[in-house]
Amino acid sequence: QGLMALGTGLPLVAHTLWAVAASAVLVGGTFMVATMAGLQLAREARPDNPTPLLARMTAAFAAGQILGPVLVRLLGPGRRAGWDALDCTGAVATLLLVLTALWLWRAARVSPERLVPI
Repeated sequence: QGLMALGTGLPLVAHTLWAVAASAVLVGGTFMVATMAGLQLAREARPDNPTPLLARMTAAFAAGQILGPVLVRLLGPGRRAGWDALDCTGAVATLLLVLTALWLWRAARVSPERLVPI
């Protein structure tokens, strides 16, 4: 989560090709690992039939893929505090990822036995 937050926040501070490339690696790479861990957890939680749980996970991902561009479009071409719609949604994504990373870090410190090896 922390690396994804770094990846979504990087293009906000540097509008360069290297920032976009680093963002792609940080977000894409960590997202793939998180997805694989989620699939393993779904199979562990429902060994008899993980399909409904996997379908809900896939639907949630698809909803985000649809709603993200719609949100950027709804924000329109204007600028807010010097940021365009893409920067605003990137900032929201970064904030949410930072908050969830802190939440996960705190949860892991409270009960380390709940950590799942990857």
